Amino acid sequence: MSAFIKSIFSKTIYFSILFMSPSILSAQKLSLSKKRIQELDSIALKQKSSWETRNLGHPRSYEQYMDSLRTADPERHTFIQRNQEERRHSLEQEIAKSKETNMRKYDSLLNSANVYQLSDLRLNNGLYDQIPARVLKLSNLDTLNISDNNISTLGKGSLSNMNLIQLNLRNNQLGSGKIKITRNTSLQSINLGNNQFDKIPARLKKLKGLISLNLSDNELGENGKKVKVKRWKELEELNLSHNELTTIPRSLRKLKKLKKLYLNNNQLTSLKELEKLTSLEEVELSNNIVALDPRYFYSLNRLEKLSMHKCELIYLPPEISYLQNLKKLVLPENRLTELPKEIGALQKLENLMVYKNELASIPEEVFELKELLWLDIYYNEINDLSDKISNLEKLEILYLSHNKFDEFPTSIGKMNNLRELYAHNNQLRELPDISNLQNLQYLHLQHNHLTEFPSSILELKQLEELNLAFNLITEFPEEIREFEKLSFIYLNKNLTEMNTMEYEQFKLALKDLNDRGVRIRFDYPGSNEQ
Repeated sequence: MSAFIKSIFSKTIYFSILFMSPSILSAQKLSLSKKRIQELDSIALKQKSSWETRNLGHPRSYEQYMDSLRTADPERHTFIQRNQEERRHSLEQEIAKSKETNMRKYDSLLNSANVYQLSDLRLNNGLYDQIPARVLKLSNLDTLNISDNNISTLGKGSLSNMNLIQLNLRNNQLGSGKIKITRNTSLQSINLGNNQFDKIPARLKKLKGLISLNLSDNELGENGKKVKVKRWKELEELNLSHNELTTIPRSLRKLKKLKKLYLNNNQLTSLKELEKLTSLEEVELSNNIVALDPRYFYSLNRLEKLSMHKCELIYLPPEISYLQNLKKLVLPENRLTELPKEIGALQKLENLMVYKNELASIPEEVFELKELLWLDIYYNEINDLSDKISNLEKLEILYLSHNKFDEFPTSIGKMNNLRELYAHNNQLRELPDISNLQNLQYLHLQHNHLTEFPSSILELKQLEELNLAFNLITEFPEEIREFEKLSFIYLNKNLTEMNTMEYEQFKLALKDLNDRGVRIRFDYPGSNEQ
């Protein structure tokens, strides 16, 4: 082979690799040592075991309580049962009345002259058992909401003569009836949530143009074998939440264009198969007792949002850094005790939510996330805040409440883009100078140990909410009347010194605010303000 041919060949290979699709590159299997795999498996097992142990003595269900009450206290059981039946009957009557009212309104609408001009039609919360014949003739209609009815059948001609783009059939009874629809290419989005499906109806494959499919709140079973979705090649959004799935359906790997996947509130024990969905941009996994295993997310390099709320997570792996395009990381109400320093590699991150975990500290790498707009670390065990927090120059919303802070670094006063600061229920004795926070609108400092009104607050001209209740402040300035945009101010439950000239002037300032419609809480003499 000549040197020229070799050169051309080498350049061809080089550019082929350089411009190779991310999905092709990410398809390579993640290489982990045997020790690392054992560690990950051990963490998953520990997480599940911990959850099972803590839930051994969980409160009895309501049904169990009523069963025991039937024997222990028959009279109370009868009283509760009768009361419930009366309330249920009353609610059913209200719903029936509302539906009947809606039906009269809908009948009038469908018989009106301009109904044929409608592009968006809402017939929800009615008594229809099928889509009305007149609706099937509305050729201009692109959006139909007929949710919360009694529809159990979709006949052959139900969609064939329509040009619908969006169809909402949520909360009907299609699972107990028949779907006989014929081919349709216009429909892009269909909501079939809460229809008692135990499998996906075969006839739905006639909807060739589907981009969004909602099958939430059905009964698709304990495994993914009943979820066959490979027929919808164009699908970009799929909702399988609330279906008692224990595994991620294998058929999902055929959905090469899938961008949004909702699997929350199932019974998943593993994220296996997720790694095949390389086009994902958003995944919702909340309320599954499942570990975040890098073997099943390493390839998701397009992912922008990962949500795992209440998943009993005890470990956030350092491989989280693989998700280079992540913008939202939502991990509240778990059992995380630390965050890996590798989280600092997520340079596109805009929203980090780790509230209600068991964190004792925040790694300094978090403060290198230059795009961060929202940081929520409330309800943890953190007692120290790095002065590097001011590196978060774009931060707008900061939740520090319900931790163990007794002071904040002075650098917090440099966060000029901050609009909301929540630091209540800590142990703060004083507040650093925050006069430069000229964009601040909400400041909540209640339930701390402040002994003086922080004077720099008076410089915050955009302030709309100020809460300093339940502190140890003895004197408030009359200059609070100068807050022109204030909507509420809570100053109750402090140690205000009365019978002073300053106090009398302050009361006049409160009156001015009250006259402007500002909501005020303050312990006036003889009041029972809480």
